Amino acid sequence: MKLTKSTTIHTEKLTESELAEINRFSGRALDADEVFTFRVLLCDNEVDRDGEAFTLKALEELSVLFVGKTGILNHDPKAENQLGRIYRTELKTDSTKLTALGEEYSYIEAKVYIPRTKSNEEIITKIETGVLKEVSVGCAVKRSFCSVCGEEHCSHVTGENYGGKTCAKRLDGGADAYEFSFVAVPAQRNAGVTKNYKGGNMEKRDVMKMLCENEGEIILTKAEGRELYKLADAGRVYRASLEKSIRKSAVKFCSGISGEIMENMMKCLDIEELKSLEKEFARLAEEKLPLDSPVQTRGDRTHETSNNYFCI
Repeated sequence: MKLTKSTTIHTEKLTESELAEINRFSGRALDADEVFTFRVLLCDNEVDRDGEAFTLKALEELSVLFVGKTGILNHDPKAENQLGRIYRTELKTDSTKLTALGEEYSYIEAKVYIPRTKSNEEIITKIETGVLKEVSVGCAVKRSFCSVCGEEHCSHVTGENYGGKTCAKRLDGGADAYEFSFVAVPAQRNAGVTKNYKGGNMEKRDVMKMLCENEGEIILTKAEGRELYKLADAGRVYRASLEKSIRKSAVKFCSGISGEIMENMMKCLDIEELKSLEKEFARLAEEKLPLDSPVQTRGDRTHETSNNYFCI
């Protein structure tokens, strides 16, 4: 799930201790004039546009996990899109600022290096001139819970107020950090934090939110992928049963329509439209029965009112 995180990139001079940290990730010892460095805010504990907010514990764990992670373009993990690497992170707190949930504002600040190569000249220039100044990150958390009741699944609605408490989904337990990206169009919804929930089953509303409300890349765990496959397979089976029922009804009530036309028509209908068509055929069938069926009586006992004396 993605959300916008506007962050400002700050360039700064490189110290000897920082150069030593950078060289832990380099294939050879680099000189200070061979690297370009800057610092950037990765993520924080403020409530975002999806009504979600990291806990302090999640930020503490993600701060460690982001060290050594690569910087790419637009969450595209191709090798040619790798530009830089995080060599240091720090969890900071601004006690003068409170979040929407009333907590002191905390955030992860990362220091990044980019090799000064000919192919990176344009990127470095864009960072120095402020053209590239916002990033988004990809990470995973272990669980989420409601800020009002503390439960993982409840009826509270994000953004609503309950007894003075704003409802938000708290993202807890840093599970993994994937990358950070320079985003070309930060105003769009995919220019933000890519979050992934590890463990547990996804609710239908989470699946729909992830697949229908977001643009760009979606990162899934293997367990979530299997869960989505099961849901998709169940949907295919249900659709096939609807189409089978409609075919049978079409033979009775739409004899003038060829089977090929009916098949092409069903391909254009979604599940709800197929359900409506099946319901309409069922209504037509109910109108024809049982009034058109012949009734045979037993002998001359037509004066009896008991249903036992009628054979249909």
